Amino acid sequence: MAVFTWSDDYNSGFEKVDEQHKALFEMINDFAAQGGEGLSNSKISAFLFELNSAATDHFLTEEEIMLSHVYPLLEHHKDAHRNIKEALIEVRSEISRKAVKNPFMSVMEICTGWLNDHILQEDVYFFNYCRNRKYNLGRHFVGRKCEILAMDNEFLTAGKISRVDMDNVVINNLSRAQINVDLNDIVKVSSLSDKQESQTFIAKVFFSQAGVIKLFNATIIQTENNRTAFRVPVKIEAVLTLSNDRFPVLIRDISQAGLRIETTADFEVGGSGKVVFTLQDRVLEIPCEVLRSIKRVGATNTFALKFPPLGRIEAETVTAFVLNKQAQARRKKI
Repeated sequence: MAVFTWSDDYNSGFEKVDEQHKALFEMINDFAAQGGEGLSNSKISAFLFELNSAATDHFLTEEEIMLSHVYPLLEHHKDAHRNIKEALIEVRSEISRKAVKNPFMSVMEICTGWLNDHILQEDVYFFNYCRNRKYNLGRHFVGRKCEILAMDNEFLTAGKISRVDMDNVVINNLSRAQINVDLNDIVKVSSLSDKQESQTFIAKVFFSQAGVIKLFNATIIQTENNRTAFRVPVKIEAVLTLSNDRFPVLIRDISQAGLRIETTADFEVGGSGKVVFTLQDRVLEIPCEVLRSIKRVGATNTFALKFPPLGRIEAETVTAFVLNKQAQARRKKI
């Protein structure tokens, strides 16, 4: 049974890219089927050499296509490619030095991040950019709350979209504090509709002051229905900070999109802050927004918290936890 299954979610619209992605799926599935943890270090090292060669050709293909389409996130995407190649080289070096306890699992973690996270996020950003750049953003974005993030997913500020004109966007900065951006900087804006559908677009900054940010060349790169995210039931104690006040909360489920929490406190929907909790022995400190109030029973209130696009470490930890639980649930159904 294949570890990684190709689906329409991976389709790019570029025949050569899809062919290379499918070849990578087949190569990694063949490796996983060879015996798993029983594989010798020499065979794993040989596979890594072959995979690194395939990655070099594939990344060059993608970057040439992105260059031809004047993709504004090309340098950001090149950095992501370099990180994957460096991880492959590093784990091969560690295996040769016998400095890794489980070589097979170390390789599979890199492959999982590449096929499940990089393709479905970074690659899909580009695919959607090509599909959507001929369309205007739409007046239905007006009034939406949003988060503005740097391209490394650093949270910059929360805002509310006050105007959309073709591909120009005006956002009221809710914090009314100056944010650290320069003219022509590219930012990500994650917005939320009334139907809990989050849409992320990229745009360039052409005006920024404490109360307002103006953007141009806005193009949607991601659309996601947060209510369809796979949720893992948990019972994790956490601390939620809103407006410099700290509240103890109990996390009742977690997904790649956010959390469901219980608390004796009462929060205003739309409030932004951060939540601190431990997951898989790692302390995470993640920005979040109070998305909606779910129910109130006695002194206990239940709220949904939404994540912005996460930083690399946070995203890897949450994604690995959720995907592992999702795989366990699927196996029970087989």
